[in-house]
Amino acid sequence: MGRLAFPIPGGKIVAAYGVEGPFQILAGPAPGSPVQAAAEGYVAGILYVPNLGYTVMIAHTETLSTVYTNLQEPLVREGERVTKGQLIGYTGGGLLMRPEEMEFRVALLLEGTTRFVDPSAYY
Repeated sequence: MGRLAFPIPGGKIVAAYGVEGPFQILAGPAPGSPVQAAAEGYVAGILYVPNLGYTVMIAHTETLSTVYTNLQEPLVREGERVTKGQLIGYTGGGLLMRPEEMEFRVALLLEGTTRFVDPSAYY
């Protein structure tokens, strides 16, 4: 599959994996920063939680998925195929995070168990 694209063009890591949980916190240059699919795949799930905004999960292979949290209403739908770098939404959908930030997770399915791993290993 290759390496993952950084989900926020022009963005940066503001909290490393493990500091606040099994994810990185990324920040874009401004509130409502664009968020892109880190790799090709399909939208496996979309969840809305008022305090966290929308969460989009993209399955890239049978064992690798990425998860994007604190999005405004997504620009993709469940089951839709996405390409690497495709715009999937904008930051700032929830109340608990800054509007330019999002949580980013990389999930691996190992022996039937999903484990979150450090996304930095995949950029």
